[in-house]
Amino acid sequence: MEPCANWEGDTLLECFLRNSIADHKPRATTGTVQCTKMGSVMTIQSTEYLDSIFKKLAKEGFSSAPVCRGKELVGHLTLLDLVRHVNGLFFGVSEKDWVDWWEKQISFQLTPASHIVPIGDEVQSPFPCMNKNFTSFSGLEMMARNRNHQILQLDDDKQLCGILTQSMLISFLRQSKVKWPEALTNLRVGDFAGMTRRRELITVSEKDLAINAFLKMDESDIHGLPIVNHRGVLTGCISVRDLKGCGTDGSKFARLYQNVKTFKAMVLQENDKLAPTTHYSRKNIPVDAVFVTPENTMADVIHKMDDGNLHRIFICSQESADDGEPIPHGVISQSDVLRQALDAMIDSAGELRPMVGERTAAARQTTRKVSPGKARSPEGRREGQDTVMRKGPSPIKRSIPIS
Repeated sequence: MEPCANWEGDTLLECFLRNSIADHKPRATTGTVQCTKMGSVMTIQSTEYLDSIFKKLAKEGFSSAPVCRGKELVGHLTLLDLVRHVNGLFFGVSEKDWVDWWEKQISFQLTPASHIVPIGDEVQSPFPCMNKNFTSFSGLEMMARNRNHQILQLDDDKQLCGILTQSMLISFLRQSKVKWPEALTNLRVGDFAGMTRRRELITVSEKDLAINAFLKMDESDIHGLPIVNHRGVLTGCISVRDLKGCGTDGSKFARLYQNVKTFKAMVLQENDKLAPTTHYSRKNIPVDAVFVTPENTMADVIHKMDDGNLHRIFICSQESADDGEPIPHGVISQSDVLRQALDAMIDSAGELRPMVGERTAAARQTTRKVSPGKARSPEGRREGQDTVMRKGPSPIKRSIPIS
């Protein structure tokens, strides 16, 4: 991605309005695993088997990939889909039962993508798509309001040509910090996390079986959980990415019946880097869970997310953090950060009238189509415009989901 100084626009809002989602480029693949691509996007064939798919995702550090049948885009597979499939392999199996690990491994290896991703007429929850010419503001709005983790970019012929991820937007926000509106710069964690929670924070104990941690993710439709000890103190984090601890070919499925603490230690021992080799960062994965307190700022959260490599930051009370035993009571996800950025940009627009001829992306959005504005044309004229509307309270008064 180009540095924000090279992007058109003097303010953060202008940068998002004047540039298209196609300007956010995915990083290159490592080249160490064979993969098919459409444009700059790594793709999966619907006939491809899970061991090959999982190897690609784990090696490249991707949480999902588009599924194609030949050159036709037909689906979207995520690591949470793989977690659900693995959970199904061991449904009703306890640690005391005899398990034929070889049978489970072979079953995993011989399962094609089409078996776990609905294809064609079977699709009930289509993957989010957007024309590549739509503005970055449109992509931000769609992700922030609908909590989409990825948006697939289509060209004018409706062919896959790119991808926009939450991590890309988090990275862009970090690069463009000098252009943040005051409402975002001064936003404290306590101001938007607040005391009102939509639901309780879901945690997993160090002593729980790893399989049960993945089951919780499946049942709650979340991608990561805080690990706590017997006193409720935050000691780590387990996410869908940690499924690679079972081996990308399923050869280490027996580890699912280790406790979470042991399982996570095995994962960190074998996969210690936070990002793949194509990323500039060579930092190690944090051994302890990353957290903030209500007094921290949005800038602190963005910094701790490390350019989008960490997808969630836990919230602990200042008292427990000062005591050296942080107790989590909330979590800030990438979706929450993007929503606050969106609200801050809308708020910064002040009393400006909505741009003529447009409604918000959320109001015009359908399952497969979103109709926000288009990017600035090469001649400098806008072919379409995004709506900037003041909706609801300021971001300071909003609350974020806790899990």
